[in-house]
Amino acid sequence: MRRIPAGIFCLALICVLSVSGCSNLDVMEGASAPAAKTPAKVQQVNRELAAAAAVVEKPTASHGLLTLDKAIEEALAANPELDQVRHRIEAASQQVKEADALFYPRLVFSENYGITNLPGTAFMYILNQRRFQQGLDFNNPGVVQDFETQIGAQMPLFVGGANWYGRKAAWSRQHAVAAEYAAARNQLVAKVCETYFKWLEALTFIHVAERAYESAKVSQQLGAARVRAQTALPSDLTRLEVRTAEAHSNLIAAKIAASRLQAAIEWLIARPVQPDEIPQPVVELRRPTRQEASGSQKELVDQALKYRPEMAAAAYLIRAAQQRLLASRSGFLPKINANAFYEWDNENLGNLGSSHGIGAQEGTLPPGGWFVGVSLTWPLFEGGASLARMREAEADLEQMKAHGRQVALNIALQVRQASLGVKEAMEQVRVSLVQRRLADQALSQTQRLYRDQAATIDALLQAEVAANRAAVSYTTALFNIKIAQTVLMQSIGSFTDWTQSHT
Repeated sequence: MRRIPAGIFCLALICVLSVSGCSNLDVMEGASAPAAKTPAKVQQVNRELAAAAAVVEKPTASHGLLTLDKAIEEALAANPELDQVRHRIEAASQQVKEADALFYPRLVFSENYGITNLPGTAFMYILNQRRFQQGLDFNNPGVVQDFETQIGAQMPLFVGGANWYGRKAAWSRQHAVAAEYAAARNQLVAKVCETYFKWLEALTFIHVAERAYESAKVSQQLGAARVRAQTALPSDLTRLEVRTAEAHSNLIAAKIAASRLQAAIEWLIARPVQPDEIPQPVVELRRPTRQEASGSQKELVDQALKYRPEMAAAAYLIRAAQQRLLASRSGFLPKINANAFYEWDNENLGNLGSSHGIGAQEGTLPPGGWFVGVSLTWPLFEGGASLARMREAEADLEQMKAHGRQVALNIALQVRQASLGVKEAMEQVRVSLVQRRLADQALSQTQRLYRDQAATIDALLQAEVAANRAAVSYTTALFNIKIAQTVLMQSIGSFTDWTQSHT
């Protein structure tokens, strides 16, 4: 019988097993896989996150009327985004401490065990243990074991400036994160102000919608009276009823919009707003003077580039990149390190107090040995690793510089747009004020004429619609100027160090 070569047999066996494994895999994939069970730790984290989100839904004690100042204070204290940046600041400060630690010596304790029958290593163990005796066979010392107890110190004397520049880079990163925290505060305060003003605007729209609804019901009552007196057609009454229904629908929409903005406020302050905390609707707002909206764009841009924390953060990031570039150049320089240690060697770890070493007495530690040295290392060839690190640091530096220029351009654009927004809002207030006065006068005259049966129902409906639109436009313009001023203050960094006096 012909024998099959072993190599061919093994190869065939591997193929059969591979095909079998693939078939089993196909069957497993076709079967319904059991649902993955969520680990207990992940479930615990999910419960903690759900509890944090449920805080907004839990009723809390009344805090009095929720003013803008209180909303800002609570948002600054409870906003999780600021908590994230605060933890990043703490992490950056620890990185600075980590960089500082490189300037101190390292104290190290070590315990090593070795066993060998190699003549050279075994002879070294015997010498370190102080057990050398005449007649030792150097070629066949037997099996020798060694317990090496060592306390040492390491100190970098010169590393090409890597530690020095690394510490300065960590310091710059820490200040950059602190500037980002100030920028986050600036944005959060502006967001709270803008949302709060929109909330007040929605509450005011409820008041405007209620007045329009009451006016529509009065007109409907007058129309019904005229139909009964046979001085108006039933179709006229139908149009008045449609107008009343529209006013009611507008009132419902205004209340829903106010509820949505209240939810946004609750999200910012991380708690529910109680009914007695809701501010009263503002019917009239103080119109800003032209002096309050004055200031050239160039002055505002210069102020923003000087005080916006984003500019400080970009500057610190550029500085950190420069320090990292200088640290990367240390790879081309030699490094000098000092080392010192004291060492005990013994054949048995449990017999440190009863050594057989020469000169050692019963019940005492064996005599140890010390070492002090200085080492110099200079990498001559690393495959271009040091050069690549330096080129990478140079690219990072250029990227940070481009980022800084982009930040400056974005800030300048924001300031210019915010300044134009304030001017536009000022004009809207002026125009809408005139429109509201004229619309109110026209509505009063039309209502008087309608009561005297000298005006048609169409004229009354048109006058009511015009008056309602004018009131909404005027209210919107007043709040738009507040929101525009908020955006302008945020664009120049006025909310960075917000205090009670800022509002």
